[in-house]
Formats: sequence, structure tokens, C-alpha cells
Amino acid sequence: CSSDGQSLVSMEFNFNNIQGELPFELSLLTSLTTLSLRNPDENEPYIRGSLPSHLDSLTALKSLAISGNMLSSGIPLSFGSWSNLESLDLSNNGLNGGIPSTLGFLSMLTRLDLSGNYLSGLVREEVFDGAKYLVEINLERNALTGIANSIVGLDSLRILNVGDNVLGTFPRHVTQLVNLTSLDLRENEFREELHPSIGRMKGLQSLNLSGNLFFGTIPVEFRNLEGLTILLDLRYKNRRGLFTAIIAAH
Repeated sequence: CSSDGQSLVSMEFNFNNIQGELPFELSLLTSLTTLSLRNPDENEPYIRGSLPSHLDSLTALKSLAISGNMLSSGIPLSFGSWSNLESLDLSNNGLNGGIPSTLGFLSMLTRLDLSGNYLSGLVREEVFDGAKYLVEINLERNALTGIANSIVGLDSLRILNVGDNVLGTFPRHVTQLVNLTSLDLRENEFREELHPSIGRMKGLQSLNLSGNLFFGTIPVEFRNLEGLTILLDLRYKNRRGLFTAIIAAH
């Protein structure tokens, strides 16, 4: 509760196997700054139903986590109205549809986790236009087909995970994110040569491109990735040995 003992500012019911639908009464707790309803992944019972759009009345929210449930809806457009929100976690919920462009209005957002859903289509330009403080984006295990070029304007971004989607073509523009420390693009159905521009991402500490069908040789520019502390993972067939020869040249 707040200092006057009247207004609830934090509600956390994590790993309690909460079930049923999210009640309308949650939207009346307008002083909430933290709402966390996490269920153990793949554990029943679940919260079911849809993400209610009326949660947009919680205008003081700084952190929202609703994860590990069985929801049958998309992400409401109204979820872009939280001007104070810093962290949004809607992972492992079975959400469908596209990522709404209104999330770009979350101007204070630093962490976005939409992993483990059925989200599809292109991540649109508007999603990244206003969220300039994003440090971490996790979109793994969805059905996304592309990432808009506007992501290159996120100078604060350090962690980008779009692994296990269906991008099809390597998004070369992400190599302009030179401040990234972790990049995961595994299992995205890439069938192409590795692009030398990856070598300019000198701040990378972790790079995972496994489960794709890269061919040709590993570009010599990869020698610039001197900051890798987690072994570059290009596993599909015989890539690991090739990379070992490159790092030995330092």
C-alpha cells in the first residue's frame, strides 16, 4: 500500500496456479504501479480468456507481467496508453495476431518480452518509433516474418532475441545496432551466405545463429567479434570447426 495506507500500488501473485479470467475489478486499482500474474510455464491451471482492454485505466503502471497462461486474444491496442510503463512481459500466453503499432507509444519502456506466443507478421515501423529507451527485446518463439528498419534507431538496445520465428531472410539492418551485447536469430529459416556486416557488431558478447541453412565460408570480418564470451553458435552441420579457426587468428 502507499504511505496513506489507502491505495494499493503493487500486486504480485506469481507461481500460484491462478485460474479463471482476469476480473474487471483489476481496472479499478488505478494506483497500481506493479501488476504481476505469472504462472509456471506449461502448468495448469491457467488464466484463460482474453487480455482485457480496460486495463488501460491503470495509468500509473510501471511494470506489467502476465505470463504463462492460455489466452485466446491478441494484444489490445489500448496497451499502448501507459505513459509510465517501463517493463512489459506478456510471454508464454498463446497470444495471436500481430504486434500492435500502439506499443510504440510506450515512451518509457526499457524491457519488452512477448516470447512464446503465436504472434505473426511483420514487426511494424511504429512499434519502435517512440520506444527509444528499450534495452531488451525478446520476441522468440512466435511466427514473425520481419523486423522493421526503424529498430536501428534504438541506441539503448543491448539484448535482441528473435530466435525461432520465420524471418526467412537475414535482417541485415540489425547489424547497425552496434551497441548490442546479445543477438539471437536462431531457427529462422535463413538460406543464404553469412553477411560480413555482422563483423561490425564489436560489442557482441553472445551471438546465436544456429538452426539455419547458411552456406559458403564465414566472413573474415567475424574476427572483429573479439568481445564474444559465449561461443558463437552457428551449428547446423560443420560450422563450429570453421569458426574455431577464425578465433585462433587473434
